[in-house]
Amino acid sequence: LRTVENILGFALKIAMLISMIFAVGACFFAPQLMRLFTKDSILISYGSDYLQIVGISYLFMGISQIYQAVIKGIGDVKKSTLISSTSLLLNILFNALLIFGWFGLPKLGVVGLLLELYFPEESNASGVCWILSLEKSESAGPVSEQKIKF
Repeated sequence: LRTVENILGFALKIAMLISMIFAVGACFFAPQLMRLFTKDSILISYGSDYLQIVGISYLFMGISQIYQAVIKGIGDVKKSTLISSTSLLLNILFNALLIFGWFGLPKLGVVGLLLELYFPEESNASGVCWILSLEKSESAGPVSEQKIKF
């Protein structure tokens, strides 16, 4: 258990560092990053908007991917699969709600897609924390008992 805690702490530090670099780049240097891939001003404009909206989700992605890897690594694949499946279903639901304006919501089209990109990663990270807080797990016990070494 101590080894898992040490690995988890180390991996979270690295993941958060990398996630922060990508999030800052996406949020504050989106046009410059887009110019690395295209010279088309329309694509740069749309791509910059996309990166600025999705950039924050990189932080959630870093956390959830590390926790899910540890959960799978200790052989608790069912929890990881449940979290990923739930996140995918929420992704599909929010796509329909925000892009097509179902159930009385405004039809947002591409803007709805951009807004929806944030929700799956946030729900994935929240799902990991929620499931781990419900029961003691080898990867991390209840939140009040976690002793991750940074």
